[in-house]
Amino acid sequence: MYADPSGYFPLGLIFAPSLIEALGAILIAAAPYIAVLIIIVLVAVVIYEAYELTNTLIDIQAAKKSRESGKEKSTEKPSYVNKGMLDKSLTAEENATNMMNNQWGKGNWGKGPKTNYNKIFKWISRGELLKQVINTFNGYEDDYILVIKFD
Repeated sequence: MYADPSGYFPLGLIFAPSLIEALGAILIAAAPYIAVLIIIVLVAVVIYEAYELTNTLIDIQAAKKSRESGKEKSTEKPSYVNKGMLDKSLTAEENATNMMNNQWGKGNWGKGPKTNYNKIFKWISRGELLKQVINTFNGYEDDYILVIKFD
C-alpha cells in the first residue's frame, strides 16, 4: 500500500506526517491564546449589544398613564357629605335625596346636572362604595344587576 497511489508525489510520504505533527503542535500551543481571543470577541459583542439595547430603551418613551375622568373616579362630592351619612337600606337616589333634605330643607335644592344632588348620587352609585356587579341569567338573556354594598 502506497500513501500516493499515483506516484507523482512521493515526498508526501516524507513530509506529510511531520507537517501534520508540526501543525498540531502549533494548534495545541496556541489553544490558550485562541481561547482568550474568542472570549475577548464574545465580551466585545456582549458590550456592544448592551450598549445598543440601552440606547433603544432610552429612545422608547413610555406612554403617559391616562388620567381617570371625574366620571370614572367619581370622588367629587360636597364637603358636608361622608360615608357615615349613608343608609344601607336605601338606594343611591333616596340617600342623595335625604342628604340634600337634611342640608337644605325639603325641596329647597335642584336635581340638574352639576348640582350637589347629582354629585352625591354619582359618588354613591359610581364611586368607591360600588363593590360588585352580579351577573344573573333569567333563561332568555343575560341581565346585569347592579348591587351597591356599603361598608
